[in-house]
Amino acid sequence: MWLNFVVTAKARSAIRGYLRNFKKQEAINLGRKLLEKELGARGMRLEDISDARFNELLKALELPSREALQEDIGLGNRLPFLVVRLLMQEEINPQESKTEGIEKIPRTPLTIKGAEGMVVCLAKCCRPIPGDAIMGFFNPGKGIVVHLSDCKNIIDLRKKQFTGLDVEWDRLVTGDFSVEIRLELLNKLGTLAKVASAISKMNANIENVQITNQDSELSTDIITLAVKDRAHLANVMRELRKLSVVLKISRIKSETKPKRP
Repeated sequence: MWLNFVVTAKARSAIRGYLRNFKKQEAINLGRKLLEKELGARGMRLEDISDARFNELLKALELPSREALQEDIGLGNRLPFLVVRLLMQEEINPQESKTEGIEKIPRTPLTIKGAEGMVVCLAKCCRPIPGDAIMGFFNPGKGIVVHLSDCKNIIDLRKKQFTGLDVEWDRLVTGDFSVEIRLELLNKLGTLAKVASAISKMNANIENVQITNQDSELSTDIITLAVKDRAHLANVMRELRKLSVVLKISRIKSETKPKRP
């Protein structure tokens, strides 16, 4: 029995170590991508920055390597446009890397494929899906969190001075994305079965069902669906509206306010 516990503890430790290393590598890759994108907005490439200049920057920031810098950027601990501005200064002074007065430079939005991993995630408060207008926010220590552009929580994020980032969906984005809908239903025998059948007919999957209010006549349910994109969701909702047991249906956006983006 004790042997089993020891093996389990080691396995858990190994899994945690693997996830840490996986997240670290993802952060490094994302940081490099953000750095390249920022330099590209200035007509430059990462290869245009000399090793001597990079070493000067690393020394000023007290970082051991380029990978450490890229990891910091990918985790949202350092903003890519501030790092590039330091690189462009004649004398690197980290104390001058403030967000005030940053010059306006046209930037290409970061494309989101939906499978970036642990350092880019979709906000659960508004659950954006392909086809939605979106906006990203740097979350120190975690990376980038993507919200709907009209998410109510964006106002609070800006008040808390979280830094925004222009993002857009990749044209070839694929996969299933979670979204929540609220249904007001007639509380009759077989209602949920009819709803589930209509959703399945449209090739969508039910991930969760929560009954938030119910009496002898009506039931208000929140259903979490897995859909491909905004058009897929619209087709599912259109099919559900055909059901006589469905009185009202709407997509849920920004129901709760997260502590962080």
